[in-house]
Amino acid sequence: GVILEKDQADGLPYLLQARGDHLIASAGNEIYVRGTADDLPGTRYNVISVGDQLRDPDDNDLIGYHSIIVGEATMLRSGDPATIALTNSSREAVPGNRLLPATVETPLNFFPRAPSSDIDGRIIHVVNGVTQIGQYQVVIMNRGSNHGLSVGDILSVFQAGEVIEDRVRGGKVTLPEEKEGTIMIFKTYGRISYGLVMEATDAIHLLDAVRNPT
Repeated sequence: GVILEKDQADGLPYLLQARGDHLIASAGNEIYVRGTADDLPGTRYNVISVGDQLRDPDDNDLIGYHSIIVGEATMLRSGDPATIALTNSSREAVPGNRLLPATVETPLNFFPRAPSSDIDGRIIHVVNGVTQIGQYQVVIMNRGSNHGLSVGDILSVFQAGEVIEDRVRGGKVTLPEEKEGTIMIFKTYGRISYGLVMEATDAIHLLDAVRNPT
């Protein structure tokens, strides 16, 4: 999957219609697209299906989408609309899918370290939708490069303390929060980052806090 920040998603070129009588397109089909501006024939793209909304639980702002790459395409003829060829696809491409210029991913060789600034965020999405978050799961957090996070940063995960009844004195008391694990950041965007759970001493949960390592 890929993260698309909201403003980025809104500005990406999009599929208008498959050429010919196809409602949906698969590998080998040509598709008309808009928004490619000055891109030249031969430009390569990933075709993206915009997926689940990612909201910041602090203010409920829509900050992006967790999206899926449905295929790859190459520009055949520039213009508005332009024509692309779908070179391969894992699922059908449909009108409204977005085009993201294909880039080479950087290899994951970096040195783990503490963030350079104070981080206090939360886990807002689990990739692959598992309910029990454990070691080597990928999570998305509502903090990113705008907050000083960068690739290789390590964060500790904390679960908020449970609120229980004090059976002796009466009333409610909040138990201390507990550290549950460690996450390493491997990709950052402005207000969002991807992290890999490096260790989990307890099950990690959606909306758990992520902070500088302890």
